[in-house]
Amino acid sequence: MLSDSWASSRAAESRPAHAFPAERQLAASLSVGRSAVREALAALEILGVVVVRPGSGTYLRDGSQNFCPKRSAGD
Repeated sequence: MLSDSWASSRAAESRPAHAFPAERQLAASLSVGRSAVREALAALEILGVVVVRPGSGTYLRDGSQNFCPKRSAGD
């Protein structure tokens, strides 16, 4: 899920101010529950890739375009 979210954000025209779709939209497009989306976004925030602004949205953090997570064997 985390890799899918990252790949989706990279497939779009990613720039530092790029806003992610709303949790509900991400969940529907990835066919997962909203809790999985929240967990993935929280992990990306911990890694410093995104910034979550309550009431505003989730945005790519400056410099995060160069971040490339390792894929595990199960991905």
